Amino acid sequence: MKRIAFVLLLVAALASPAMAGQVQVGPGTGQAGNYGIYQTGSGGEFTINALGNYNTLSYFAGAKDINAVVGSFQTFCIEDNEYISPYPTVYNASLSNVAVLGGIGGGSPDPISYGTAYLYSTFAAGGFAGAETYNYANTPAGGRNTSANLLQQAFWWLEDEGPVYDASNPYMAKVVSVFLNPKADAPYGYSNVYAMNLWTLDGGYAQDVLYTGVPDGGATLMLLGGALVGLGALRRKFRL
Repeated sequence: MKRIAFVLLLVAALASPAMAGQVQVGPGTGQAGNYGIYQTGSGGEFTINALGNYNTLSYFAGAKDINAVVGSFQTFCIEDNEYISPYPTVYNASLSNVAVLGGIGGGSPDPISYGTAYLYSTFAAGGFAGAETYNYANTPAGGRNTSANLLQQAFWWLEDEGPVYDASNPYMAKVVSVFLNPKADAPYGYSNVYAMNLWTLDGGYAQDVLYTGVPDGGATLMLLGGALVGLGALRRKFRL
């Protein structure tokens, strides 16, 4: 019976993916301590650096890593009334499909939208083209600030964080052309985009940001399947 109990405990552990870790806000290579040199106002684009176990998780694909820092990725805000502090502040982080407090609109919690997931996954892959081309030049003077501000405004509009629709914003116009209702709540993991929920080390709420990756790469399900097979074998062995 002890063996059965052990396997059941293993199954329970494997059924809960390891999605917790710690992160810092910047800096990236060449940022000289700044945590968002492409930042305009209180939004993104800025760098998140993974710490501890987040560095080793297979699903930490990250967004377009223009700063060449291992384990870092570029991200944007999804709440307008919460904040994060620059390096060296450390935050606890976990992945979900919602902004926990929800910001100033959209409910609490507030699921990320189809439009938000679509735009961020496209940004992460460097896939913008045509009218909505994103300037990935790795200097503020190269126009990246302008692109970052327009994309951040699109995220805030999609998440009901203040901005109104602006047809001259290429990212807002893009999602309207792709989705009948780009503000509709997206299912968990749509386009491999998630909300990275941040908390201070003493448990206070902080700004939630965007993350893209593939949680666990299927490893948890494979191990869980193996554990279940083992449990079945033990049940047969102990059947009298």
